[in-house]
Amino acid sequence: MAERTITVLNPTGIHARPATMVVDFAKKYPGTVSVIKGDKTGDLKSILKVLTMGLKKGTEITLQVSGENEEEFLESLCDFIANLEG
Repeated sequence: MAERTITVLNPTGIHARPATMVVDFAKKYPGTVSVIKGDKTGDLKSILKVLTMGLKKGTEITLQVSGENEEEFLESLCDFIANLEG
């Protein structure tokens, strides 16, 4: 399993539209993709889980990826989230 902690930089956080983009990106990966915020853990491929986590700007989250080429996918996922707009 690959894991990295990042900070949400998007000015509006990861609300409806950015959350949909993140979920769609995560769904491209055949393995498991999870997001952790504090004591909450959710499937990054589930729009409801992502929305209910309240991922606002400045929130620290941990991303976990498990499966084939997990390090490469984790890197691309972190870049994707860091460059979210809207």
